[in-house]
Amino acid sequence: MTFRTWEECAEDRSDWRLTAIRETEEAMNTALAQKRARRRERQEQPQQSSHRLSTADSVHSCLGDIMSATAIMSENKLETAPFDPRFPNQNQAKYCYQSFVDYHRCQKLKGEEYEPCEYFKKVFTSICPNAWVEKWNDQLEAGTFPGTI
Repeated sequence: MTFRTWEECAEDRSDWRLTAIRETEEAMNTALAQKRARRRERQEQPQQSSHRLSTADSVHSCLGDIMSATAIMSENKLETAPFDPRFPNQNQAKYCYQSFVDYHRCQKLKGEEYEPCEYFKKVFTSICPNAWVEKWNDQLEAGTFPGTI
């Protein structure tokens, strides 16, 4: 049995690394050449001016829609819920559920017209998915809501 020296092992490793680097460079050069060829093909193809006009018209109409939507959103000022130290994590599902429960508890204790309860409603309407809120409201009406209110 013959043993190899550290130097011989290091030479083999460096040869392997050089081979891997060369293969990677060749693959990158091939990909770059293919990309340049595709770009040249696209530039050589005739461009259709009518397509440009229809695209420009559609962009203009989309901008109009966006501007009108922005005007509507500025009338209905949207705000995200403020930070609550009870829920420091990125996943806000617990904050959503707790705000829903707190809103209904507040309404039950203070009455429907009590203004501070609206804070909890704003929080859960901005954080919770609509499907969850609808499901919870249906459960409240049916008396099957899992939380205690």
